[in-house]
Amino acid sequence: MQQALNGIYVAKLDNSGNPCFTIPHSKDLKTRGIVNNWLYWRNYMRTLLLIIVLLGLGCATPMKYTNSTFTTYDKNTEYAIDPMDDGFSITVYYSRYQFFPESDAVAVACKSALTALAYDYADKNNKKIQTINEQRIKISMGRNDFSGITSCSANALAQWQK
Repeated sequence: MQQALNGIYVAKLDNSGNPCFTIPHSKDLKTRGIVNNWLYWRNYMRTLLLIIVLLGLGCATPMKYTNSTFTTYDKNTEYAIDPMDDGFSITVYYSRYQFFPESDAVAVACKSALTALAYDYADKNNKKIQTINEQRIKISMGRNDFSGITSCSANALAQWQK
């Protein structure tokens, strides 16, 4: 005597009347559509995983130049300052929403914020710094195409005037 149990396992009664469970042949599973459903879900999960990976690849973040904690300057700008003996290192993280990506505009704003913050920090310490050469500013750009945020990270060394 055979009975279907949950559509997958078949229960047989042995000579003493106790049920024993066996897995039906794959031919039986195919006729019930169980194997086809499993293949469908496997392909669905593969496709979903591929989409998630591709979404993750669409995002680029700028490089981090410091592990210091950042202080908020305005709604688009954060900065961190690491004091040194002969000056300080300043790192700026700048980001803003742009419907049409204009990396150049963000890069200019990022460099401008970096130099302005460096001079402000020097003024607060009642010292003067040497002119920051724009060629010596390290800059890294990133864009998240899904949110429309273009971001920039910039770092420079500012030395005290002697």
